[in-house]
Amino acid sequence: LTYTIFYSNTGDAPATGVTITDTLPAQLHLQSATPAPSSGSDPTYTWNIGTVPVGGPFSITLVVTADNVIADLTPLTNVVTMTSVETGTLTASRVVTAVGVDLQVTKSGSGVQVKANEFITYTITVSNNCNATADNVLIADTLPISIVQSSVVSSASPGVVFSGTIPPSEYRWTAATLGGGSSLTLTISGRLITGTWPASGAPITNTVVVGSDDSEMNLSNNSDTEVTTGRPGDPFTITLTASP
Repeated sequence: LTYTIFYSNTGDAPATGVTITDTLPAQLHLQSATPAPSSGSDPTYTWNIGTVPVGGPFSITLVVTADNVIADLTPLTNVVTMTSVETGTLTASRVVTAVGVDLQVTKSGSGVQVKANEFITYTITVSNNCNATADNVLIADTLPISIVQSSVVSSASPGVVFSGTIPPSEYRWTAATLGGGSSLTLTISGRLITGTWPASGAPITNTVVVGSDDSEMNLSNNSDTEVTTGRPGDPFTITLTASP
């Protein structure tokens, strides 16, 4: 973020003993300034200008960086004061509203139970609960090893690209951006193996995580796990008849 302080002398004589003091919001930190300040440290810096001739505008440029995480819609107020022998103290301020990213992922399965050799479908929804756009969103879904990997198929919202598989069972998608207040959906399906399943069933655990290039204040909702019960398949019945 760059601030520029403009000041002028609109009178008919030079202003003397001029000092300018800038107080940054607590969440911002000075990286550079042109010209360099005479003194100060975060959040307050002072320039001893001295004499300002008639005319202007003259300027001071500040380059600042923000904390890694700032709550969405936080107002950031920068206050600058200018004093001189002739005018006393003049004050100006500028408010910038910080916007953030909060990605949330939820997952649901197509049923509480699934039988061997049947398909199960998972629906994944990713939402951006804040106002800033998330960049380079990555969704990674780790399927249970009890799903036949060669049977897996998926679909996704427009703009979501399947980016590949990491063995043995992690599937990845990317989205270039996800706007504030927006969401995307994808589905992934696979067939349960036909191996031996206990009659009482066994848990099938599927976990999905989401992230982006942006820092987030709330990381507690960046993953979700769905547990389904796998059960034996229906027995096959063969009837053999014979006639003379």
